[in-house]
Amino acid sequence: DALDGGWNVRSMSSYAKGLEEKLAVARVLLAEAVKPHNDHVKALQATGEQPAISPLYIQINSFLKGGAT
Repeated sequence: DALDGGWNVRSMSSYAKGLEEKLAVARVLLAEAVKPHNDHVKALQATGEQPAISPLYIQINSFLKGGAT
């Protein structure tokens, strides 16, 4: 349906911009979600302890450092 004339450059651009905005919000929310873990890890490292790091935390941090893919 979209390929039968439902999309044009303007609507595609608007849709892409909306996705970029949602991605930006997701990045902010994820950064806030992992902040307590970051603080906990830093506190443990300051005492010389080796903190346990969640694999999900590693994946989220990787996502946050990456691009929009």
